[in-house]
Amino acid sequence: MPGGSTSATATPITSLPYSDSGTSALKISAAAANASADAVATLLDGGTIRIYTAPQPATADTAITTQTLLASPIFGSPAFSAAVAGLATAHAVTHDTDAAASGTASWARFVTSGGATVFDGSVGTTSAANCRLGSTTITQHGTVSVTSSFFLIPANQTARWYLYTAPTPVESNELGVFVYSAGSNNLALSVFSPDAVTPYQIGSSTAFASVRNAPIQFPVTAGVSYYLKIAAGGNAGDYAISVLAGPTDSAPAGVSFVITEPAPTVPPCPIVTGATSTQLLPTCTSGSITVRCLFAPS
Repeated sequence: MPGGSTSATATPITSLPYSDSGTSALKISAAAANASADAVATLLDGGTIRIYTAPQPATADTAITTQTLLASPIFGSPAFSAAVAGLATAHAVTHDTDAAASGTASWARFVTSGGATVFDGSVGTTSAANCRLGSTTITQHGTVSVTSSFFLIPANQTARWYLYTAPTPVESNELGVFVYSAGSNNLALSVFSPDAVTPYQIGSSTAFASVRNAPIQFPVTAGVSYYLKIAAGGNAGDYAISVLAGPTDSAPAGVSFVITEPAPTVPPCPIVTGATSTQLLPTCTSGSITVRCLFAPS
């Protein structure tokens, strides 16, 4: 996952202070990545996506226990197109017109035409999910349609982390973050706090997970750490990350952050303004990162 230039205040660190299975030093060639993805994808020719309720088992070899099978859409043959950069995208998946049960779809087990498990993957309503649905709420005997599906070899599912710790006393009430890549929609931003494993959310709203090419805004608390994870698919390229701290705006959380009054003085390409003790730490940075200003004064 390449980057661009980075500010001298963003200090690279060589190891994570926490565990992250999505971050790896392993890199393989494009040809090997495609061959691996194609081999797995071929196993699913004529196979099935078995959609279940939570919880997802610890491994793909773990037997189903209390999970409820909700629906079973079927792959065509071939199931996937040829892989590009380790990413295999499924052809049209046949709808399940008679869902087995009602419930909330949480994850899916991808199996061969003979019922053997190939892999377990995510279910959701965005392109970040291995099995994308129009809704995760499934009704018995209803129709379940898969909008898209993909397989990405784990070696290409890399991530980078950044840490923002709100100063004490807090000088800025809101943090705005934007990760943008013009050439790919395969970059996903997730926010964790107060540690690197707890998804951050505002009240009862949805957690900031797998946000793609869209700015987000959320309140910060003095002394609290906020971990920003940028996960990349195999075909992700250069990207820019912008982080800006500022006063609370009247716009609701989760939308773009715009300062109207007073108009601050913005130095060229700041990483964070409005805070004097900000730390932005990129993790596992083999290349540098382009840091640009997300918000401009009106």
